[in-house]
Amino acid sequence: MSEPKAVITLPHSKIFIAIPMTGLVDARFCLHLPSFIRSAPPNSTYAGQWMYGVAQSRERLVETALQDKEITHILFLDSDIIAPLETTALL
Repeated sequence: MSEPKAVITLPHSKIFIAIPMTGLVDARFCLHLPSFIRSAPPNSTYAGQWMYGVAQSRERLVETALQDKEITHILFLDSDIIAPLETTALL
């Protein structure tokens, strides 16, 4: 059995979880997303963007994130990935 990883969180970090989408979203991702968002630092936020190209979706999400001057990190979470819950703490 492996030991839990030590997690260091920046005291004033605010993460923008950016979810670019280009098609259908897997139900497993949808079921995992609420837990993932709860694992982010307080005051973090998220947004999804659906467009025909993933590059366009990412660009639009960056524009959205840059409107909030308190955002310290942008994390792209593709809708076909189930990321570990400790991901935001490792930024």
